[in-house]
Amino acid sequence: MLNKILAVLLFTILLYLNVNTDYNKWLKNILIKHTRNWFLRALELIPCIVLLNYPWFDIRQIISSTFLFGAIWWEFFDGWYNIKRNFAWRFNGSKDKDDAFLDKILRKFTPKQQAILKWSLIIIFLILYIIW
Repeated sequence: MLNKILAVLLFTILLYLNVNTDYNKWLKNILIKHTRNWFLRALELIPCIVLLNYPWFDIRQIISSTFLFGAIWWEFFDGWYNIKRNFAWRFNGSKDKDDAFLDKILRKFTPKQQAILKWSLIIIFLILYIIW
């Protein structure tokens, strides 16, 4: 149980630090490199996934927890980053050449549909993690 608490705590700290990093770049008009950041953040989350799955390391739980953390990250990173910049939780940015791939997808949906999509993913992967 302690490992799961540590996984969630570490995840929350990483999320907080990454939101603040992007916010500081935004304040300074520094271009956000979405693909590079996605890769680095995925690497940062490996300890969270290990902690969440310790000591069993079942491949199904590793996969479901990876997608669970990804879905939670997507929901809360976007929302907290937007709130920090005084935008709505579901704001997807302006249309720029350097837009994130996922922002382009989200713009096709209403805020309500975005919430349903993201929370459905979170719930599906949480259920899969629990039953596997």
